Amino acid sequence: MKFIHKSRLEKVAVGSVSDANYKTQSEVLRQYIWKGQYFKAIPLGEAVFRYLSKKGETERNRALVSLASLYYSFAGRLFANGEKALALRYLNKAREKARERFDIALSQEWPQSTEGLGKARVRGMSADELDVVQSVFRKSADVLEEVPLATRAAKTKNPRFIKQVHIARRLDATALYAIRAGVKETEKKGFSGGPHTNILLTYGSFSVARKYNRVASARLRANALLEKAVQYPWPSTEEINPKALSVYGQAARVAKCAMETAQYLNVEVSALEYEEKVQRYSNIVPDQKAKRVQESAH
Repeated sequence: MKFIHKSRLEKVAVGSVSDANYKTQSEVLRQYIWKGQYFKAIPLGEAVFRYLSKKGETERNRALVSLASLYYSFAGRLFANGEKALALRYLNKAREKARERFDIALSQEWPQSTEGLGKARVRGMSADELDVVQSVFRKSADVLEEVPLATRAAKTKNPRFIKQVHIARRLDATALYAIRAGVKETEKKGFSGGPHTNILLTYGSFSVARKYNRVASARLRANALLEKAVQYPWPSTEEINPKALSVYGQAARVAKCAMETAQYLNVEVSALEYEEKVQRYSNIVPDQKAKRVQESAH
């Protein structure tokens, strides 16, 4: 049974966001996202974006990434629940916002080819923001290559598929560029300055290498990720800190990345260990738990 419908998003009334209620509305939005109540979070998030867009370029740039992240998270929930049509709609929205922000950060106009990325420089974006961008682009690339044609032979000869593969590879190349820029940002602070972001970026690089069957590169990144996972400051679940709930969501994502890389390397003990962490931490986070339950059911 589908948990949400497009019409529910349209029926939610959202008041205007102003200087007087911005902090309150931001906290309400955070709670909606935390609980996975996207039918309320999406319209409120868009209202917050409109408000921040009037506060200058810096605030608008940050808001672009926040809205892209919100759309991306909603799309992930929809994909996990099997609602592909609506998921694609919000993934496309996420990519539009992510591209706009990344385009602003490049030191030149958007390159016309993947080779052009090598001459561009990313400026003014944090590692967390670049992680959102790379995640959105990678997912977009994966979806583009899912063309429902009869056979693999038909795919390779179909002009539409060939075009989409070309676009998908460019999206993956852009994701890798965002990853490299993000890793540079995390290295400025050291691993302890942003361990979850560093690991998520490493996973993005591993995922692309695995996708294109670059075995040596994938194994190198998988091993690097597992080494970082050992150093990760896993939060205690004995006493949940209600003022720092985001750390459990971060831990759930990191554990999932570590689990997949351990499975890729056939390190069974580590895979089982991180699978247990995925379950433990995602159970604390309502939306992460919902996604995990939906994914396991498909």
